[in-house]
Amino acid sequence: MKKFLLILMCMAFCMTKANAQNDTIMTIAQIQQSAPGGQVQICADRYDRVLVYAPEGCTDFGWYELPQGNYIGNMNPMIFDSNITNEYYCGFNGCGYQHFQFSIHFIQSNVPAATTIESWKREHESITLEAPSGSFTYHWNTGETTRVIQVTEPGTYTCDISDLCATATRTFIVHDNVEIVLATCDLESNLNMVTWLTTPEQAEYVREVNVKRDGIQVGTVDYSTGYFIDNIGSGAASRTYTVVAVDTDGTECPIVSYPKETIHMAYLTGINNTIEVNWNIPTGYDLLGYNICEWHEDDGSLTVIDYVGASVTSYTCSQSQFDEGYIVVQGVEASKDGETRLLSNRSMDIVGLGENQTTSFKVYPNPTKGFFTVEGASYITVYNTLGQVVATCRDGVHTVSTSSGTVAYQITLPSGIYFVKSGEGAVKKVVVE
Repeated sequence: MKKFLLILMCMAFCMTKANAQNDTIMTIAQIQQSAPGGQVQICADRYDRVLVYAPEGCTDFGWYELPQGNYIGNMNPMIFDSNITNEYYCGFNGCGYQHFQFSIHFIQSNVPAATTIESWKREHESITLEAPSGSFTYHWNTGETTRVIQVTEPGTYTCDISDLCATATRTFIVHDNVEIVLATCDLESNLNMVTWLTTPEQAEYVREVNVKRDGIQVGTVDYSTGYFIDNIGSGAASRTYTVVAVDTDGTECPIVSYPKETIHMAYLTGINNTIEVNWNIPTGYDLLGYNICEWHEDDGSLTVIDYVGASVTSYTCSQSQFDEGYIVVQGVEASKDGETRLLSNRSMDIVGLGENQTTSFKVYPNPTKGFFTVEGASYITVYNTLGQVVATCRDGVHTVSTSSGTVAYQITLPSGIYFVKSGEGAVKKVVVE
C-alpha cells in the first residue's frame, strides 16, 4: 500500500468570476507520494480558496469530512473555501488505495504592524531591544536572529518579523542621552551652572531640556542653549541635578542624565595661618579622588597643589601655599580614564582676594539689556561664570564722561552673568538680559 502526503505547491492563479469585483484568489495543494499527510496552512489574507489534487493515475475519488466521515464529493481537484477549518481524508483507486487524512486551515497573519520605537541610553551602557514574542522568525540588520538583542552604540536597528503569511519591520532608534557637566559658578557660592554638550545629531531629536534640582524641576531651556544657571540662594548645601531631554514631539525621554551633585565647600580659619576646607562626597560620579586646586582670577587657570583620595572630605593647608586665588576641588573620574571635572564652588575669604571689601564703584544699569557702565574704578576686569576674562578696561580706554567727572567705562556684552572686579579688589555681579 502506498502512502501519500499533502503538499502546498508554490503556485497560485486567479479565477475570475463574472463580476470582476469578486475576483477569487486560489492556491493549489497536491497529494504527493510520501509519508502520511498532515496539516496545510493557507494565508486567508492572500487566498480565498485552495484546490487539492490527488496524484495522477488515481481514480474513484471520495472526499470525506472528519470526524463524522460525511461524504462531500468525488471531484479531482476538490475546492475548499476559506470559511473552513476542518480535517478531511480522501480515498482513491488506481494508484494504491489509500485513505489519506489531512487538515486545511486558513489562517490570518499575527505579525504586528510595522512601527518605530525610540530608546534612550546612557553613554557607554548597553540597552536591550526586544521584538514582539510569538511564532515568528526574526532577522536583525545586525545579522542576529534572536528575538532579543543587546546594543551598546546609538543608531538605527531594524528587525524583520515574519510568519507564514507576512513580514513587518520594527525599527528601533537608539539615542545617547544628554550628558551634563556641573560647576558652581560665582563668587557668592549660590549659583550652579548645569551645562551639556550640544551636537547636530542630538539637535535633530532633542527640542529642550528640563533641569531638575533634588528631583524638582527648576527650569526648561532650549537644547541648543547648552547651559542653565540655577540660583540656590544662600547657604552652602550641595545640590543634585539631573537633566531630562524632551524630544521634538514633546515626549520626555524615559532615561535622564546621571544625577550629578555639586560640592559646596565650608571652611575654617585655624591658628598659624592655616585653612581647613570641608566638603561632602558628591553623588553621580565614579571618582578616584580629588585635586585640590588654586584658581587664578587673572586668567581663569587652575594649579593643582595637592591630591586626596575619594573618601576624603576635608583638606588643611597654609594660606602661604597660595599665591593669589581661590581654592576649588576637582573630581578625578575613574570611569573616564582620570579625566578631571570641576565640582566645587570657589572658596571665599581664605586667600585674601578682597571680594568682600567695601565696593565703592558703581555698575549701572543692573540688570541691563546689553551694555552697562562702571563708574569709580581705576581699572576693571570682567569675568564670565566660568572664571574667564571677557573684558579689561583701564584709564583712557573705553572711558565715557560722567557728570561727576569720575572715570567710567561703558561695556557691551552678550546676555549672561558677569563679575566686575575693580583695581582695588572689590567685586560686583552684573546681569545682562
